[in-house]
Amino acid sequence: QASHVALLLWIDGGLWVAEMLSSGYTLSPASERVPELAEHGQVYWGKAPQAVRWKVDRLTAAALGFRGYRYSWWTLVTVW
Repeated sequence: QASHVALLLWIDGGLWVAEMLSSGYTLSPASERVPELAEHGQVYWGKAPQAVRWKVDRLTAAALGFRGYRYSWWTLVTVW
């Protein structure tokens, strides 16, 4: 069971972690964020479905487009 999912994306030649946190949407260098998560036992590797991997350009554009967005607590309420 997971509380949320982050994506690893190659952007401009670097590996980045895209995720929503309580502070809002973040895009962090993987070299910083992955060790931090691993230290707390919060890294589980998986593979994105083929439908997602085929559209990596669109996924990257969406990840870059979310910068500055706040976390939607209302979304959590509707899911619960």
